[in-house]
Amino acid sequence: MERMAAMHPKFLRLPGGNYLEGSTVDQRFDWKKTIGPVVDRAGHGGPWGYYSTDGLGLLEFLEWCEDLKAEPVLAVYAGYSLRGVHVAVGKDLEPFVQDALDEVEYVTGDVNTKWGAERARNGHPAPFPLHYIEVGNEDYLDKSGSYTARYAQFAGALHKRYPQYKLISTDGNSEYETKVS
Repeated sequence: MERMAAMHPKFLRLPGGNYLEGSTVDQRFDWKKTIGPVVDRAGHGGPWGYYSTDGLGLLEFLEWCEDLKAEPVLAVYAGYSLRGVHVAVGKDLEPFVQDALDEVEYVTGDVNTKWGAERARNGHPAPFPLHYIEVGNEDYLDKSGSYTARYAQFAGALHKRYPQYKLISTDGNSEYETKVS
């Protein structure tokens, strides 16, 4: 960590690509299962063939950024997993979009919000700085061609609630951004 800190990184993308997606939807980085006491975290199968305890959860990632004085780039699960499974746009994707909205509230919300209060109970009452949200990871690999529509559903909800944040598309998509701008 001392060597990493000595490099003075400007940002840290979290939780990171394949770890975000998981091999299956059930093995994705489900941030709500990574907060609270470590002993209460069930963990999940990792995409590289080993089990993750989730001892390094969302709060620890954010505190890592804080310790490094690096800006967090929050990656949210966008409904695609490594084995090629994707969640259909519309009602099927809604719970994942809501999960992303809740995650942003956990990171940046005031202690009077549901998820900001949860962050405070987890030991960090102050909101974390956030400017960038990445929607998915390497979604150009999704052969279904569903990313543009999935991104649009996430972007619409994120822009509506959090217009101050810049969104990062993971397939080079510019169609939706052109319509929003």
